[in-house]
Amino acid sequence: ELNLLMDLVPPRGPSVNRPAHQPASIALHMPHLELLWAFIYGWVVLYEEAVQRPWINGTYDGRILLTTDLERRAAALLEWASSLRQAYTPWPAGLPSPEHAESAQERDYAWKVNGIFQYATAFLLYHEFGHVRQRHFGALDPRGNDAAALATAIQLEHEADDLAYRVLVAHDDSEHV
Repeated sequence: ELNLLMDLVPPRGPSVNRPAHQPASIALHMPHLELLWAFIYGWVVLYEEAVQRPWINGTYDGRILLTTDLERRAAALLEWASSLRQAYTPWPAGLPSPEHAESAQERDYAWKVNGIFQYATAFLLYHEFGHVRQRHFGALDPRGNDAAALATAIQLEHEADDLAYRVLVAHDDSEHV
């Protein structure tokens, strides 16, 4: 079961819930999806417009200068996304989003970002599905000072990442999911 939670709290990554004697469910929080899209959009635009383009033109000096409206709006979206760790605030009106673009160039970037976002979200969901599939329920909490618990938690994360990778990228592997 997949639960899309519309909670207006600082972003929380997807997680698996498995109450005793019930099927597992994956919780996906809308603020996390908003953060993910905004982060991808901001960095794709800033890299391509303020780093890569000047570099190709031979004018890149190591600084991101925000000389265009497109770059400034992408930076403002990143600033909003960064602010979400303190408290949730609604998506800023007028900034780029999956549904809003001020220019054709912004719309083209939004389309590109939508594709990247979809793959990133699929990876997150398959990662959580990997925990379910591999029965990682009740794993030790890695926040303590126990080195063995931390090592176990890291191993379980690697296993879930591997499953997500094999499903999305290496789906022609001989191993079955």
